Amino acid sequence: MEYQFTIDQENYKVDVKLNSNGLYTAKIGDEIFELEAIPITPDHLLLLMGATSFSIFYTEAEKNAVISVRGQQFTVAHSRDRGKGSRDVSAPDRAQVEKKITAPMPGRILKVLVKEKQTVKIHQPLFIVESMKMENEVQSPKAGKVVKINFKENDLVSVGDAVIELDD
Repeated sequence: MEYQFTIDQENYKVDVKLNSNGLYTAKIGDEIFELEAIPITPDHLLLLMGATSFSIFYTEAEKNAVISVRGQQFTVAHSRDRGKGSRDVSAPDRAQVEKKITAPMPGRILKVLVKEKQTVKIHQPLFIVESMKMENEVQSPKAGKVVKINFKENDLVSVGDAVIELDD
């Protein structure tokens, strides 16, 4: 399956294939990576690349999906005009980021690291969600001001719950 990625306005093409040994091969430019994908829950995938592991959480919507890797969220737009088996994947453009920062996985809000009316910088940690005994720090995808915090520490959240609302 082919994916088109745009991260910080730079385009990438990734071709992913399932090998006969059950591992995946991902080709990004001239580099080839061998990956093992282990489903944990319907919205949680553990991706192993050599000695490195990535916990990936995602939620599907009608026209796109949100993928969270190490606290950074990416939007996957389903592309109908690129042909079967192709998707566009984009990191949120700083000017077009949604104002709601959502929980990337189900869990418990361990700590809220900001306050309402506080100005935050891009990639500043906003909150920590605990899931499956792992702490996951969610960072701000853009600079802005915290308008509203919808959950407090120890509250349970589901994938896609709007935890914090930001304004430009």
